[in-house]
Order: sequence, then structure tokens, then C-alpha cells
Amino acid sequence: MRFDVPKPAKEFITLRYPHLSELESRIWTEFLRTTDLKFYWINYDVRVGPGYCPDYITDENIRKMALALTKLRIDAVGETEDAIWIFEIKPRAGRTALGQLESYIYWYIRDFKPRKPVIGAVVAIHVDPNIEELFRTKGYRIFTIKLPDFGEGYETVISTG
Repeated sequence: MRFDVPKPAKEFITLRYPHLSELESRIWTEFLRTTDLKFYWINYDVRVGPGYCPDYITDENIRKMALALTKLRIDAVGETEDAIWIFEIKPRAGRTALGQLESYIYWYIRDFKPRKPVIGAVVAIHVDPNIEELFRTKGYRIFTIKLPDFGEGYETVISTG
């Protein structure tokens, strides 16, 4: 769905987000509630890449299902006035999140051929300090979210990276 005018992110809050865990949903909802970004649309569980099916499977219906089920799945993709945003949502963002963003951006551009720049972003409670500089070096945005009841050691604030 596309709106003529981008809407504040908080207008995209829902009770459930496809394939996000309960904690990831809380992180994402808090991000949407607090960010200044405005979106035309946000899509979830966006599938990209070729998928994989072993050569020994010859039944065409089974092959199609295997390819569909093994495509990469992006947590959230949103369009703003200036860019397409690809979001990876994690309680703790580290090497896995970095690798996922790399793959998702590559395949999103290849599969969808967007006319706007694509921005990778991680939304997390905590970002591994060993990997944080790598996110920034690659131009990925980092949004750290504070969940008051999550526990000690995760006292971070909203950051636009």
C-alpha cells in the first residue's frame, strides 16, 4: 500500500509483525513509536534471493515450494521520501545482523531494482561493540532501543547513527 504523503512511523504500529519474535516485535514497536522517520509504506517478511532446491528434486511443484521457502526474508522494508530502508531487528546486533544486512541489500537491489538509494539499518537493544564500527563503516544506520523492563546492561537510547 502506498500513501500520497509519508506518514509518521508510529502510524504503522500493529499488534503483530510477520516472523518477528515477541521481543523483536517489542523492539520494532518502540522504534516505530520513537523515530522521526516517515514512511509511505512498510512491508514485512520480504523475500529476496534465488532460494535453493537440490538438483535431485525434480517435481516442479516441490521445486517451486523449496525455492520459495528458502529465499532470504527481510524483517522490514520501508519507503521514505528519499530512500528504501531495509531493517534487521535484533535484541543484540552483531556479526549475524551485519551479514544479514549485507545479503538483504544485495538481493533487494538485484530483485526489485529500486529507483531510490537503499539504506541498511539495524534496530536493537544492544549493538556488539566489536561490530558497531563495521556497521558505520558500511554506512548502515544503527537504532538502539531502550526497553525499561528488559534488564541491566541494555541501557541504551535512541540513536540515529
